[in-house]
Amino acid sequence: MNLSRFYQSTYLRILGVFVAAMVAVGVVAFITIGLVVGPGGKHGFARPMIKNHINYMVDDIGVPPNLERAKQIVEEQPVDLQIIGPGVVYASSDIFLNRKFKTKRKFEGGLTLKFSQGERFIEAQRGPFTFLVRWRGPSLDTEDKFILFFGLIGVLVVLAISYFMVQRLFAPVRQVKEGAARISSGDIDYRIPEHYTGELGDLCTSVNQMANSLQSMLDAKRELLLAISHELRTPLTRAKLSLEFIEQEKTRERIAGDINEMDLLIGALLETERLNPKHAVLAKTEFDLVELINAVVTSFCRESLELKCPEQPVIIFADSLRIELLLKNIISNAVRYGEGKAVSIDLVLEEGRVKVTVQDQGAGLTHEQLVLVTQPFYRTDSARTRDKGGVGLGLYLSRLIVEAHEGVLNIASKIGDGVKVEIELPSAISDKYAERDLIMKVEPQK
Repeated sequence: MNLSRFYQSTYLRILGVFVAAMVAVGVVAFITIGLVVGPGGKHGFARPMIKNHINYMVDDIGVPPNLERAKQIVEEQPVDLQIIGPGVVYASSDIFLNRKFKTKRKFEGGLTLKFSQGERFIEAQRGPFTFLVRWRGPSLDTEDKFILFFGLIGVLVVLAISYFMVQRLFAPVRQVKEGAARISSGDIDYRIPEHYTGELGDLCTSVNQMANSLQSMLDAKRELLLAISHELRTPLTRAKLSLEFIEQEKTRERIAGDINEMDLLIGALLETERLNPKHAVLAKTEFDLVELINAVVTSFCRESLELKCPEQPVIIFADSLRIELLLKNIISNAVRYGEGKAVSIDLVLEEGRVKVTVQDQGAGLTHEQLVLVTQPFYRTDSARTRDKGGVGLGLYLSRLIVEAHEGVLNIASKIGDGVKVEIELPSAISDKYAERDLIMKVEPQK
């Protein structure tokens, strides 16, 4: 069991509050009763009984004192006794040695309450003799110790039962926590069981109502995205068909470039909107990442790419279409800004995590550019042409894809050293592959 989480448990804290409150009430009650009942109580109802008891005890010892009777009383009762007078110096214990007494209060009948080192003493005066009495705590024999031990065990058992009862009482809170975690992870159809009553039952109902509203909003958003996709793609398709009737080749190419850019922009925007909510559901399947990277690299056959990956398949559980889009965006950027130099692509497995590294040898990025490079519509040079600069959504979309797979996207660069992009995905299923790497180099076509 994780002790830190145990100590941070809400149930344990609530139980601690109950125990602290119980102890505080006991302390207050003990002090109050001591002040009222004890011999020092100003208006204590026990004071007359204590006075009478001391007077009876002193009178029983007599004047002059009968020391044998005094010793018998000390043995029979939990008191310590000191008698001082003409020819008599008696003390039942050495606790009376080297003490300085301070008078606290005087009572009727010649009794005086005195304090010394935090203890209470009652002084009785009988002629020339002074009697000093102190109540001592009762000594525990073996039977008393066993009773005290089992009493402590009983208290611990009661506390344990109370802890589990508090846990049972707050079971709806635990289910609300689990339900909120499942809903936030994308399981929008999950609902918390509503078989509780009271305020906690109302809490479960409120969370389910929130999930219903959230599901309705997400469904409406998906429908809107589909409608926008259809309404925008249809006129673009008609425009592409109309291009065939334009006779001037340069005009046709320029318009075709604009239409293709709009098509890519719409696709990127729709994809980012699908991935932006945390509740977006990925179409995860098992596939070979090595095969997918080889296919992506082959599509860039006009460029010089160096691929280094395991010889055997690396099976992962992810959305293959989005991982393919991710790889294309990263490799495309490396090729575009690599200034015609070779681009290296490495695939390794590290402690169950897939790690893909893409390194180009271009001009690199400044620190300020690295901070903004994954933001939407950001381009390192706003004056770049469409063929060189894109629309500024590639790395932003790549970051969303990695985050949707609960991975990490790291980008490092220095001016003159190119850009290094590391993709870490926690979706590795099999880490068994050969130590020998397969190196494939695709030379540019002439």
